[in-house]
Amino acid sequence: MEENQNLNSTLLIEKHKSLRVKMAPFGGWLMPIQYSGIIEEHNWTRKSCGLFDICHMGEFEVEADLNKSNLDMLLTVNLKSMPLNSCRYGFILNAQGGIIDDLVAYRISLNKWMLVVNAATTKSDEERLRKNLTGEVKLKNASSILGKLD
Repeated sequence: MEENQNLNSTLLIEKHKSLRVKMAPFGGWLMPIQYSGIIEEHNWTRKSCGLFDICHMGEFEVEADLNKSNLDMLLTVNLKSMPLNSCRYGFILNAQGGIIDDLVAYRISLNKWMLVVNAATTKSDEERLRKNLTGEVKLKNASSILGKLD
């Protein structure tokens, strides 16, 4: 079992602790696992609303011209057809078209996207993007400064 002191923690860790959550290691992160019990939490979510802390996931802000950046060739998401303020599920591909990681792409403005990737592959996904994006591209890894709930 991973040592808790060597684990990353989400931006919401103190809130989770104050709510007396059961925490456990998951993929290098100390994550909230359970608050009151599986059945009670299931029923609460069915009757009301449930939230999941996804602060551990990676986020990249990308500003780029799709015609010059190669971004649309690295993902399976059809970025050109996405309406503003929408998101789509897809994959980051390798040079042979194989899947490297899954992601959710959000279109923020005409030439700005946010890509949300898995925590364990954030570093390699960033390396892949930086190596293969072309033209005038701004790529910012915002993983450590953003909090997210799903």
